[in-house]
Amino acid sequence: MLATINRLPFQIVSNPYFQSFEVSFSEKPAQQIIDALKSLKMRWNPKKRVWYGFHPEDVIRKAILNATENEEI
Repeated sequence: MLATINRLPFQIVSNPYFQSFEVSFSEKPAQQIIDALKSLKMRWNPKKRVWYGFHPEDVIRKAILNATENEEI
């Protein structure tokens, strides 16, 4: 599902082979979003250019949304 946060589109896709979720962004996300993904123990895959982890999609989405709400402008 494609969503947009502060004009930064991102997509969360299920990877059934690894039973995980992958998050991709149209450009590099803010450090607050990266920190939120790391707090969920998500890892960066430079080859596929996605963040991946094993939390449910709604938990990942909530972490990203909360990180952008706290973002300083």
